Amino acid sequence: MVAYAVQIARALDEALEGQVRSHVAQSAGIERSTLYDILAGNTWPDMVTLAKLEQALSVTLWPSQPPTLPRSPRPSRPTSS
Repeated sequence: MVAYAVQIARALDEALEGQVRSHVAQSAGIERSTLYDILAGNTWPDMVTLAKLEQALSVTLWPSQPPTLPRSPRPSRPTSS
């Protein structure tokens, strides 16, 4: 789930380029602090907040492809001699 939140925050940051963030928050009907917390990764947007932001920005923020998580290396198994 963390990977989705990261992709949403990145898409939101790109969509906000050149816009006044406090105006976008007001247009979306959310608190400015909520917008900043999402961007900073301090909170994850719920579906209502996500929908409000998508409508205010006229963009889709939900990832169109499932995020891929980096695979951690498997621990090596001891070899038998």
